[in-house]
Amino acid sequence: MNSFTRSTLDFLIVFFVTLCVLGIFISDVFIFRSKAASYTDESLVNVIKIATKDGTKISAMYFENPKAEYTVLVSHGNSEDIKTSSKFAKELVDHGFSAMVYDYYGYGTSEGKPSEYNSYLAVTSAYDYLLKQKNVQSRKIISYGHSLGSALASYLAETQPVGGLVIEGAFTTAFRVLTIVPLVPFDKFRTISRIENIDMPKLIIHGKKDNVIQFWHGEELYQKAKAPKDFLWIDNAGHVDVRKLESKKYWKKWDDLVNTMGSFNYKK
Repeated sequence: MNSFTRSTLDFLIVFFVTLCVLGIFISDVFIFRSKAASYTDESLVNVIKIATKDGTKISAMYFENPKAEYTVLVSHGNSEDIKTSSKFAKELVDHGFSAMVYDYYGYGTSEGKPSEYNSYLAVTSAYDYLLKQKNVQSRKIISYGHSLGSALASYLAETQPVGGLVIEGAFTTAFRVLTIVPLVPFDKFRTISRIENIDMPKLIIHGKKDNVIQFWHGEELYQKAKAPKDFLWIDNAGHVDVRKLESKKYWKKWDDLVNTMGSFNYKK
């Protein structure tokens, strides 16, 4: 082995070890990008406090449509909180659904520190609240997630009985947003591994010009997903403007999902 080859190999080993160390110890700093809360508990009239399994209190809001058959549990994007995502919740109500939004650990006025594990605690606690406090039947819940929230929505759909799954601007895994290819033997928020285990009807939405989470993530997730499944690809849309650019197509796909749910033979 000549000196150049040896130096190259040493560099690659150091690079890989460094990548692993970063992935294990400080990846949460890069994954979770919460902003200062856009609200206080006093500034919103209907903030709910939900205690998670470990006793942490997270913030949530519930938007009821008395005529709704289905309730959408909204897992919001990385830089959002329950106030900024409440606009979408109200659109869901206008479209015939009830909706609930919640904040992850360390987001908005929720207590705690964000992590993958704590995020799963948060979404499960919000789900349990709908079942126990709002008496919503599990198969009448649609698990929705945008961006980071898509990983939590998918986790819920894999681990709990829900009626349907909608993910928008989703990633295959957290690390592959930057690395594109799998570089380490571990990763976080492995939606690509969960999607093939989810049996209920699902809808995958992505903008083809998304420069935050590239379009290929959505395509790969759709390919891995089992039927029944549907997709909505919008040519000129980025990460946050799919609904704005193609509102009619967007809500038509939601209607199609509900129709599929109505005739789907759910397992117990």
